[in-house]
Amino acid sequence: MPNAAHIAQPGTYQVEIRNPHWERMPEKNGDNNRMQLVLPGYAKDDLEEGKEVAINGYLLFLSTIYASGRNAGKAMWEVAAQNCIDLGMSAPFSPEKITELEGAQAQFVVQEEEYEGKKRLKVQFINGPNRREQLSTDDAAAIWSALTSNGETSTAPATKDDDIPF
Repeated sequence: MPNAAHIAQPGTYQVEIRNPHWERMPEKNGDNNRMQLVLPGYAKDDLEEGKEVAINGYLLFLSTIYASGRNAGKAMWEVAAQNCIDLGMSAPFSPEKITELEGAQAQFVVQEEEYEGKKRLKVQFINGPNRREQLSTDDAAAIWSALTSNGETSTAPATKDDDIPF
């Protein structure tokens, strides 16, 4: 990542994707159909004006099936392909369309992990730019207080304009 320092702290970064590209992954357990999409993400450096920090995010295109969570039962390649569309690639997904991700805005959630006894930073989640922002516990408590005002919850029926999915 020329001219950009590596992201040095865990956190959530608003990034611009530049030069997305494919990498073949080594064969594992007889499976040779393994690849990853590399998404170099560049963010403004909060410490030094005019500078950028960068980190690569990876979308894995594997036949492995998620066993739990919201993607349970789906293959990793299916989830990764949908993630590309969420980032701005036109549907339907096709590997040739990765150039459509050039300049796309994304949210990278960077966390620290330990690998082979060494700590490193890794992009844990790649979200499209329209995803909702995570709330701190303090912000959630403030909203809860405003919703319940004096400890009483509202019994008003939901309206058609509510964005509650149920």
